[in-house]
Amino acid sequence: MANNTTTGNISVTTAATEILVASPDRKAAILQNISNKDVYIGPTNAVTTSNSIFLGRGEKFSVGDFGERWNGSIFGIVDSGTADIRFWEWGQ
Repeated sequence: MANNTTTGNISVTTAATEILVASPDRKAAILQNISNKDVYIGPTNAVTTSNSIFLGRGEKFSVGDFGERWNGSIFGIVDSGTADIRFWEWGQ
């Protein structure tokens, strides 16, 4: 990603779902849970509802806002149904 941004949405299910693919050029990213389901996020497809970061309904999660960079993938999972996650990612 050379000086560009990517936006989109992903449907997260009860199977580990890749929300953002790994990118060495990622400077920052924001995720927002706009569904009525709770989502759990983590760095691998081994993410579960008990080993991950909780992203409640309407909440946001960001990487890159304190100078740190996360260039790996971000996965999500829900305990039932489907959740809508919106993302905004930008790179160098």
